[in-house]
Amino acid sequence: MADYGLTREGLKIKRLADVLADAAEALKQVEDPVTGERLQPDFSAADPAMQVVKIPLEGVGDLWALLHNVYSQFDPDAATGAALSGVVRLNGIERGAGRPSEVQLQLSGVAHTVIRQGQRVSDSQRQVVWLTQADVTLNASGIGNVTACTEEKGAFSAAPGQLRVILTPVVGWNAVTNPTAAVPGVIEEPDAVLRQRREQSTMAPASSPVEAIYANLRNVPGVDFVRVLVNNTLVVDERGIPPKAIAAVVVGGADKEVARVLLERSPALTQWHGNALFVVSDNLGDTYAVQWVRPTEVPIHVEVDIQSLGDGQLTDDYATRITEAIVLYARFGASGLGIAGTGGYDQDGIVPGENVVAPRLYTPINSVPGHALRALRIGTAARPVGAADIPIRWDAWASFDAQRIQIKLI
Repeated sequence: MADYGLTREGLKIKRLADVLADAAEALKQVEDPVTGERLQPDFSAADPAMQVVKIPLEGVGDLWALLHNVYSQFDPDAATGAALSGVVRLNGIERGAGRPSEVQLQLSGVAHTVIRQGQRVSDSQRQVVWLTQADVTLNASGIGNVTACTEEKGAFSAAPGQLRVILTPVVGWNAVTNPTAAVPGVIEEPDAVLRQRREQSTMAPASSPVEAIYANLRNVPGVDFVRVLVNNTLVVDERGIPPKAIAAVVVGGADKEVARVLLERSPALTQWHGNALFVVSDNLGDTYAVQWVRPTEVPIHVEVDIQSLGDGQLTDDYATRITEAIVLYARFGASGLGIAGTGGYDQDGIVPGENVVAPRLYTPINSVPGHALRALRIGTAARPVGAADIPIRWDAWASFDAQRIQIKLI
């Protein structure tokens, strides 16, 4: 019988087939003391006795599978959910917290009606639910205003006037609407993205100053993107970076934390370059004006025309799903769609300094099944001009927002 459990090579589990095989061998040793006959176990037979015995054995197989899952949670490449959040904390990393989308609602009905917190509203499709965040008492005109947030974290959109369905009726509350568009939230950092960030962060003690700066900036809470550029020449380079200077391009993170990392990790006599500045002090009390680049936002507008395949896979919330997929792919790349590590797919998203190429958006659009993509238009104005690439400077970044993405079913 093979050894199972924890071994020098790791955890070796029993599959259900192994459990049944071992049980069958043990049952074959059972002998009738009178006749000397032995059992002939056959778990695939219709013998009720064998089926009764098989039930707890299947439970044993499930326990081995559970043990494997628990053991795997200590491996950053296999851990998921809360377990992965705990494992990466050993590297000084916190999972990026998401936040729900938010919208301002106007409630109307009978004057002085009290509408308690937690009421649910939605649009006509009833795919995304919004919860009111406070008690509201309608005024003498029967009007009240309140903030509502989505039940789930993520970038959900709602155009002005789209939320008109009351899911939890209250006597005296007759109607609801949203005078303004919703403010999209942020999805919680997916497991695949968190694993990728952990791998990048392990360069923190790297011998190369550039790698050390990069990894430590990547570990700053709230930082979504880092690129460290160095001009090693004695003249200003084509990007406008001064001689012997470091230009760190950073998206997200508190100014104080970013400046602290640059001060602590940059080589002596280094210059910093950028449009952001924060003054920090070292342990001796000397102050330094640290600079870095906060890339200029280039708002990207997207229009997508799709046609249903008629196979029943295109759900009513197709526009929300495609929009969210585009936003996730632009921010996280393939990892945001759960296809990290798959060959041929971008793993970093559309990062600062990278041109926007329309065909790259085919991946997130086609991640939603049940449709055929018929047209895709992008641009930097409210009306996209076509499929031409959008050039992005090294110190700028393409910003994708749910409010600027339109999905049309033709």
